[in-house]
Amino acid sequence: MLHARLKSARIARDLSQAQVATALDLSQGFVSKLESGDKTPSVELLQKLAKLYEVTESHLLGSTIEGSGDESSGSKTPAEIIALLLDPNLPSGLRALAEDPTINALKITLQEWRMLCSIALPREIDKAGYIQILLAIRGVLGS
Repeated sequence: MLHARLKSARIARDLSQAQVATALDLSQGFVSKLESGDKTPSVELLQKLAKLYEVTESHLLGSTIEGSGDESSGSKTPAEIIALLLDPNLPSGLRALAEDPTINALKITLQEWRMLCSIALPREIDKAGYIQILLAIRGVLGS
């Protein structure tokens, strides 16, 4: 999903891959790999891309995070959350949750993201499993 949002944000700004590459001191091939999903940007590069495309990092990630402010006001997603979501070792179920367009309804806080990312599970679980864990965390913490 990130790769598709990178491409659509670039196109919305009427920029070519070559122009993006020049502006950010990258190769056009690397920009192409970002947009095809073959490469994942670092947190720093994601921030630069968001600035160039005049969108928030959370927009590129496909979510807004509770506590990060209103996306329309230009607020930024905390770098820590971006780093968590860009981690290549992030379990696929948690990544699916983060990329779900309905994530805003859950209003996941930074503390909850940290907890979800820190749980070591004996097997892979899907997005629904992470929602159940989130609800259990909220139940235990009374949030």
